Amino acid sequence: MRYKGSLEELAWMGGLFCGEGYIMLSKRRNRKGNTWLDLQCRIQNTDIELLLPFQRNFGYKIHLHVKAGRKMGNATARRDVFTWYILGHKAYAFLRWIFPFLYGRKRQKALEVMHIWEIKHPGAKKLMDALIHERSDLKMIYASTKSSNITYGIT
Repeated sequence: MRYKGSLEELAWMGGLFCGEGYIMLSKRRNRKGNTWLDLQCRIQNTDIELLLPFQRNFGYKIHLHVKAGRKMGNATARRDVFTWYILGHKAYAFLRWIFPFLYGRKRQKALEVMHIWEIKHPGAKKLMDALIHERSDLKMIYASTKSSNITYGIT
């Protein structure tokens, strides 16, 4: 998945996702007993305008998660809550694009999830490295992650 937006917008999305986003990697099983990995990234907010850059740059949907006035556990939602989410290989690509802008626990979680995904899908890392390498404005940022003992730099 190519990212065609600006570096500033990517950094902004990385920062918002770092604070408000959610990464989930789970093992799924169908009725026949076949299993697979399910990767999901999502972010929720009451301001749909904040989620539009995610949809515009990475696709998938924004949906109304909770309507104002409805119960959310023990509380009542005062405003509508919207959710943007992305799944599978596209979620992996999304994490690779925003990875340099993550920090703390979210960065560690993304690193663990990407590592597991690459073991199960060996071609994913090579493809993303090639796509990132096309963007001259991003090469230095991704190369700087390599210097901090992280395997997601460009060679």
